[in-house]
Amino acid sequence: FNNEPVPQPTILNAWTSFFNFSKGKIWNPDVYVELSLKPASWIKITGGVRNDWFHYDGTTTYYPSTALGISAPFAVGRPTGTPAALRTVQYNRGTSTPTLHGGIAISPGAGFTLLGNFGEGISSQSINIAAFYTHPTTAPTLKPTKLNTKEVVLKYDNDDLGVNLQGGVYSTLNQGELGTDLATGLQINLGKSIRKGFDIDARLRLYDRDGTSLRIGANYNYLYAKLTGGTNVGDRYITGTPPWTAGWNLDAATPVGPEGQRVRLNVQHNFIGGTYLSNGPVTLWNGTTGVLRNGDYNRLGFKLSYERPASRDLRIWLSGVTYGGDRFGEMATTQSGFFNNAYTVRGRVYRVA
Repeated sequence: FNNEPVPQPTILNAWTSFFNFSKGKIWNPDVYVELSLKPASWIKITGGVRNDWFHYDGTTTYYPSTALGISAPFAVGRPTGTPAALRTVQYNRGTSTPTLHGGIAISPGAGFTLLGNFGEGISSQSINIAAFYTHPTTAPTLKPTKLNTKEVVLKYDNDDLGVNLQGGVYSTLNQGELGTDLATGLQINLGKSIRKGFDIDARLRLYDRDGTSLRIGANYNYLYAKLTGGTNVGDRYITGTPPWTAGWNLDAATPVGPEGQRVRLNVQHNFIGGTYLSNGPVTLWNGTTGVLRNGDYNRLGFKLSYERPASRDLRIWLSGVTYGGDRFGEMATTQSGFFNNAYTVRGRVYRVA
């Protein structure tokens, strides 16, 4: 504040768990086995099992959250209290998690393929999550959370016409959605969550003759993502998840010399819906209430390249990207409660929120 000294750590820093420093290692060996069966030319079945071992070896130093005066809806006012002393936690733990997956592909002919898949994924815990919890009834374990996904996809491929179409629906159940506790700013398990939606992808070859080609493509994805359980009553949205994405792309290439030399232009334009910053409605310092979210944004990129396969697959390119809309929408933003503090320095009032 205009070169005025600010004592550190402040109660605000302690409450938001700033100044936490973590270091450590996560080792993740795994074993994977898969079996594929093709009893007929028009059907293929696969199945697999995988086991992941996670070993956490970490040290975290942080300020415990002991500030007072902070409670929903985080009304105007400076937090009061006394920051606690720094705390250092060391831990050395391991865990093991098995997962399954399977799928079936049916090709009735005429370029159509029907796919059905089931899979389990895992999300590793943060290296410092154990440091913030000491009570056995509230501490999330270091065991990774599971995600169960089911999808059905229909594809159509016609190489003669240069047409590729694909559409599918999917559903993912997260057994433990990790999020932020609005009262403490710490990572917690928000309970189960569901993500379901559909996507459409299309590609078309417009021209391909004498080494010169032109292809275009487009895609759209809709996503419904909501929390379905947990102790946070009223929570609805999953933060950091875009509700939709869309885009188009172009690929053009032409020969410029012998031995496969060519120039290629690739253009990609992606559109991303604004992600939610809060699980549900929050009240700001000015009294307004609502669900906070980023704005929509888009990313337009290009890549102009020269290719010479005969010279050890030489490639030289120039690329660039430009953004439109809410540039902050691309950044991973965590909302951990909203508070407002007013400081008066040399006759001016500074607000920190």
